[in-house]
Amino acid sequence: MVGRGRLLGAAWGLSLLLAACGGGEKPEAVNPNVYPKDYKAALLRFLPGYRDPTGIRNAYLAAPVLKEIGSQSRYVACLRFEAPDGGHEYAAVFFAETLNQFVEATPQLCGGAAYQSFPELQALKRIGDGK
Repeated sequence: MVGRGRLLGAAWGLSLLLAACGGGEKPEAVNPNVYPKDYKAALLRFLPGYRDPTGIRNAYLAAPVLKEIGSQSRYVACLRFEAPDGGHEYAAVFFAETLNQFVEATPQLCGGAAYQSFPELQALKRIGDGK
């Protein structure tokens, strides 16, 4: 049986070894504003886990555009639809092509958005219902 002190010492030594392997290199800078070309697929993967998509109708989506959020720019895609519990409008915020935030739409984010029909959203099923 190994004593607790030896285990902690071994873990500390391993952490030093791993730190030394980094070579002091800086990680590559990430461009936060790469256009999210797969934004529709990202939303279709995300939404069934966010809410039950059953009964969604009149779905519309606006392609991502750069918007000011605080002091930074991010790509934002606006989504609106009708559901059994009423109408909804959201803003999907992307960071480096990845859906990063999903928030209630505001006039600053989605005012004047160029919405287009988004029938793929209407075809979604609840998670576990086959699609």
